[in-house]
Amino acid sequence: MARLPYPALALDNITRAIDIVRAGQVVEKRDLFANLAWNLQGPLQALVFGNPDAPPTAAAIDEDADLAADLDERLDEFAWVLDCARSQYNAVAAANDVAADAKSIDPATILAIVNIVLQLIDAWRKRRN
Repeated sequence: MARLPYPALALDNITRAIDIVRAGQVVEKRDLFANLAWNLQGPLQALVFGNPDAPPTAAAIDEDADLAADLDERLDEFAWVLDCARSQYNAVAAANDVAADAKSIDPATILAIVNIVLQLIDAWRKRRN
């Protein structure tokens, strides 16, 4: 069975996702938003659970106080944005305003990804405390 390594943590993905939510384009750019959230999930899993392919990334972050503070600040902001996005998607899903087509990501799927990422951020916070 093939297994892919975790992607590297790219803080610009957090920034792009935050920009989408702040612009009120979560529904319009749901494909990109879901992709950004998904690409952040892997690195967060590596931080929380460890990475079998590399030395513990979390230990390197713990040793670099500036990086740890920046990551914590960005994750706090990202968690807040994900909560906002979750509210927007819940409203859309309840109103059933998003047209379902084969090329579009279902809001329920994006909500599932958002919930997983929020749980990983919470696990990272608890681990660091």
